[in-house]
Amino acid sequence: MREGLILITRRRILPEISIFLSEEDWRAIRDVAKALGYFVKGGMFNYIDRIGDSYSSTSAIAAIRDALRALQSARSQGEKVHIPSPHSVEHVVKLLGKNIRVGYIISALALTYGGISVREELEKEGGG
Repeated sequence: MREGLILITRRRILPEISIFLSEEDWRAIRDVAKALGYFVKGGMFNYIDRIGDSYSSTSAIAAIRDALRALQSARSQGEKVHIPSPHSVEHVVKLLGKNIRVGYIISALALTYGGISVREELEKEGGG
């Protein structure tokens, strides 16, 4: 089953506004976005912005690489972080090579994954 998503940004309307992704595509995108949610929780939006605002697959992939390095560093310092599977990263890199708009999807999901954890923490503390 294929799902469609229409993307329109504040800065521009994309020339081809529909993109179709398979279930495997979505799994890989979610895995990478979940990992990037770590940065949202910490208020560090640089990687997410670089991925979502990229005009080329090369710059989006470089941002993902840099984010993965930061995640590995955080893990080595004892922080509990999600590291996406090598298969997911490879799949996302291929998707970005075919269609840069995948970066918008990744960044949007990363923002929601990071926000979910913040909301859950607030509810636990009685503030949400």
